[in-house]
Amino acid sequence: MKQILSIAALVLTCWASAPQAQVTRYFYLSPIDGDGSDATPFISRCVGEKVRGAGNIDLRPWGINRFLCASDDLPANTTGLVRLGDALAERMTDQRKAALEALLGKPLTETGVREIIREVLLPKLRAGRDGKIKIWLGEKEPLVQQTAWMPFNDHGYAADLWNALQPTVAWATTLATETFTCADNASLTCVQTWTEFNGTAWAIASNVAAFSGATTNEARIDSDLATDDHEVQATITAANAVSETRCGVIGRKDSTTTRTYYSFQAIFDGTPANSTWRLMKRVSGTATTLATDATDPVVNDVEKLRSDGSSHSGYVNGTQLIAPVTDTAITGNTRVGIVGIGANASDSCSLDNVIAYDYPLSSGAVRRRTF
Repeated sequence: MKQILSIAALVLTCWASAPQAQVTRYFYLSPIDGDGSDATPFISRCVGEKVRGAGNIDLRPWGINRFLCASDDLPANTTGLVRLGDALAERMTDQRKAALEALLGKPLTETGVREIIREVLLPKLRAGRDGKIKIWLGEKEPLVQQTAWMPFNDHGYAADLWNALQPTVAWATTLATETFTCADNASLTCVQTWTEFNGTAWAIASNVAAFSGATTNEARIDSDLATDDHEVQATITAANAVSETRCGVIGRKDSTTTRTYYSFQAIFDGTPANSTWRLMKRVSGTATTLATDATDPVVNDVEKLRSDGSSHSGYVNGTQLIAPVTDTAITGNTRVGIVGIGANASDSCSLDNVIAYDYPLSSGAVRRRTF
């Protein structure tokens, strides 16, 4: 069957390979700003300056101390930027290619901007539940997508065909729902068993998880999902920010006290114009901002983090607010939880209805056990 799909994908690839008009969009390597602390997480220039249409990929897992950025404009501060090209279909100049090869420490075979991005990134990426490897750079559609088991770039057509031919399958259902319907106490353990692996300010108060103060507090549910492709969501029931309050969910956490996970956080700021949503990762305690959205978070918002293969995205009230970001730093961890951070003694936040489940599918790229 897959041989037939490979032939069909080859035909579709040839059909789709007609030349396309070049659209101006800048591709470049950005220095890393920030120091990795809670106050100033590592961040790319394009996301840190909120450049129009910005998307980025942290290249440190590839041994490159930069972010790959794409944006509709260049940052105001271009110091340290290594330019690839001004359009996805552009061919890199010899000078730009040489500068990139110097950073990589190895020669590159390709010369086109898209092809070089594929050459550098694809070997480390992992397919999502639809069987496709994807590269996201700030847009609603992936910059590159390819069927994981195809030996050439088929734009993901073979995976689409394969999924369409599979019968509908019932996928993994909810692992855990936590409603905190227990008496007030200093422990989060209620419907589920929880461990606060950093900080102790989370507590059950009036049937919600609440914290206050200038503290950093991280807690996880002590049971595993089937895989590290999963979603976790929670409802924000209250928030107060004299300085800055962060209230969010975390995924791909393990069973240790190591502070390694992805998170999607509502940032409530004492200056309302600075309130935002933030998609982050923390690796051994070091924080990196992967993407932001300037929409104001409000009480009763339902925030959701999705991790699927090498793609991570944030949803608010069921709508994708932060398009998928490509990142490979954290794999294999199958636990989820919540995070709350305050910068002032009066900062506070509360969460309710934490729900965790393996990322569901309606057709059969990858079968998994159900609970």
